[in-house]
This record gives sequence, structure tokens and C-alpha cells, in this order.
Amino acid sequence: MYNTIKNLTLSIFALILLSCSNDDDSSINPTVDIPLGRIVAEIDGIETSFEFETKAIIDTIPWNFGQNAVKLSISGKKTNNNNSENILIWFFVTPEREIDEGTYPDLNKQIYHYLEFNNLWREDLYNYGSNRYVDEFYSSTSTIIKTDSIIQGVFSGNVGIGVGAIGDEQPPLYHKIRNGQFNLILER
Repeated sequence: MYNTIKNLTLSIFALILLSCSNDDDSSINPTVDIPLGRIVAEIDGIETSFEFETKAIIDTIPWNFGQNAVKLSISGKKTNNNNSENILIWFFVTPEREIDEGTYPDLNKQIYHYLEFNNLWREDLYNYGSNRYVDEFYSSTSTIIKTDSIIQGVFSGNVGIGVGAIGDEQPPLYHKIRNGQFNLILER
């Protein structure tokens, strides 16, 4: 009886360790499994595909104190309509150099990251954005997996607007973005 309980306990412990190591492996090696030319994300629990006017563009922009930064913009729209839901993922690297594979933001390497989403077209609302506040509630992260002629990566974040409307003190409006992926041709 003692050996049976001991073996059962060891088996359960081994399964827990195996389960934990599988979770760790998936976060270390994220994969992109969407077609080229798409951005896909789960927004508030609903899978949303952005496959119109998708772009991935790298350019150099002025930054602080006369330094330049390299900016990678990834963007797309849900439909072809002018007021379509749209998404934007920005990466900034300073001092000026290549944007490489890895997880952003990484302030130890002077890398900045910003996620923006718009689904309400009203003059009194700005786009939902991450990192507008220091609060983790408005944070975002992306991992670039591939950077050559094609750029691939994954992203997630919490995006929000500080107040709901001009003149009215309303609680912040927000969206949770999870399991995002991008797979686009890189324009330089």
C-alpha cells in the first residue's frame, strides 16, 4: 500500500513538472500560424482579423536631443471601410540601429513599444492605447520572431482611454488584447 501511494504521488508530481515545463517552452518559442498579410488578435475574447491595408514599415524619425530613432509601424484594418476598426503596433529603437528579434519593451536596451486600437469614431475620443499611463493596466508587449523581408511576431496588451468623453467624468474605457499575431511583408 505504501509503495502504491508513493508511486502515485511521484507520478502526479512528474505530471505537474511536465505540465509546467510545457507552459514555459511555449512562452519562450512563440509561433505565428496565420497567412501572410494578416494581423489577428483576440479582443475582449473575440477573435478579430485585420487583413485590409496591412503594412509593416521601418523608417528613421527624429527623437530626443538631436538623436534619431528607428520606428517599425505595423498596422491594419478589419474592413475596407474608412471607419473600420484598426490596430497599430509601434516599436522604437534608440540610438539609431536595426530593430532585431526579441521581446519589446526592453528598457535595458532602450527599446520602446506601443499598442493602439480604435473601434469608436467619435470626435471626443482618442484611440485606445497602451503605455499612456505608468499603470500596468495600460501595458503591452510584443515579441518579434522574424525580421528579414517578412516580419512575424506575437503581441498582447491592455489598451484604454483615460476618460469616456469630453465634459463628462466617466470611468476609463478599455480593451484586453490577447493572442495577437502579425505576419507581414516588411517595407524599408
